[in-house]
Amino acid sequence: MPATLKSRLKVSLISLILIFSFTEVSQAHRHHSYSHDWWRTTNNPLWMTALKDELRLSELSLPGTHDTMALHAKGGLLRGITRDHIVTQSMPLNLQLESGIRVLDIRCAITGNSFKIYHGNIYQHANFDDVLDMVVKFLSNHRGETVLMRVKEENTNNPRDFERIFRESYWDNDKYKRFMWNVPKTPETSQNPTLGELRGKIVILQDFARWQCSDSSSKAEFGLCYNSFKIQDEFQLDGDADLYNKWEKVKKHLEDANNIDTPENNAIKYMNYLSGSSKGLSSLGRPFPYFVVSGHIRASTSSDRMSTAFRANPNPTLWPDFPRLVCDINIRCIFFEGTNTLVYGGIRKGYYTRRIGIVMTDFPGGGLINRIICINFPRTNRCWR
Repeated sequence: MPATLKSRLKVSLISLILIFSFTEVSQAHRHHSYSHDWWRTTNNPLWMTALKDELRLSELSLPGTHDTMALHAKGGLLRGITRDHIVTQSMPLNLQLESGIRVLDIRCAITGNSFKIYHGNIYQHANFDDVLDMVVKFLSNHRGETVLMRVKEENTNNPRDFERIFRESYWDNDKYKRFMWNVPKTPETSQNPTLGELRGKIVILQDFARWQCSDSSSKAEFGLCYNSFKIQDEFQLDGDADLYNKWEKVKKHLEDANNIDTPENNAIKYMNYLSGSSKGLSSLGRPFPYFVVSGHIRASTSSDRMSTAFRANPNPTLWPDFPRLVCDINIRCIFFEGTNTLVYGGIRKGYYTRRIGIVMTDFPGGGLINRIICINFPRTNRCWR
C-alpha cells in the first residue's frame, strides 16, 4: 500500500474517532446543579457567619438535603430493589456541611434505647450519635453557623417511646445539650427566631411527638414544629412524565416564597422539596430519585438527558420549561430537565432573588448550593458573579 494512502487512511480514522468523541461529549449533561459524586464541588463552611444577626429564620434561603444519610442501598428486605431506588445522596455528611448545606433530614428507627438511621427499611450504616457528633464537631469549629435538623421516626412505629428515647438519650445528654437550641420564653421570637439566637446551635425540626404540634398555636418541646413551615413535598410521581407536574409545584412554591412584599408573607417559613420518586418502593418503578433532580438517563453526574420522545415543533406549548434540543438531523425534541437544574436556572436568570426559603433536594451540585446561598446576599456581592 502506498505511503500516502496509508497516511490518508490514518488521518481519516483519527478524524472519525474525534467526531465520535466530540459527539459523546456534546450529548453529556454535566451541570453545576447536580452531582452524583462523593466529593464536594464547592466550599462554604462559613457563609452564614457573614449574615446579620437580626435576620429571622423566615427571611433566609437555606440549602438542605432530603434523606440526608441515604447513601447506602444494601440490606433491604424487598426483592428486586436497586441502588437507584434507595440512594438519595452521594456526599457524606461532613462534606455536605462544608459545602454549605444547613438543613438536614434525618430518619431514625428505635434500636434498644437509641436510634439508628434508616431510609425505609434499609439501615444506613450510621447511628443518630454519629450524626450529632459530626454536626457538633462542625459547629464547634464554625460557631457563626447553625444547622437545622428534621428528625422523623422511620421503620419503627412507637411514637411515645421515640419521644422518650430522644429526650433521655440525646436532648438531656450533656454531650449534646449545650448545642441544642432551646425554645425561648418570649412568644414573639419562639416560632421565628433570629439568626443571632441560632448561631452555634442545632435547631430540631420536630417531626415526631406530633401531638405537641397539632395546631398553629402549638409549640414543640425540642425545637420548632416541622409543620410550622409551609411545605411543598410532592414526592410520589406517576412515571417519568409526571416530572413536569412536580416542577410546577416546586416553581409555585418558589414564587410564593420570593414574594416578600407583605409582612405577613415575609413571616412564613417556606420549605420546598425538589426530590421525588416512584409511588412507593413496592412498585419498584420509575422515576428514580436521581432522575427527578437531574433529568438524566443514568445516575452519573455527566449522563445524557432523557428525551421525552415528543418533537418540539408540533408541541410548542407542551412542558415549556423543558429544553428543546437536537435529537436527529434538523429535528428538535423535548428533553426532560431535573428540578435541581430548573431551580438553578431560575435563580441565575433572576426570577428568584429575594428569598426562596429552605430548599431540600437530592444530589445537590456545588452550583445549586452556591446559588441558594447567594440569595442571602446583595446582588453587588461577589457571590453572584
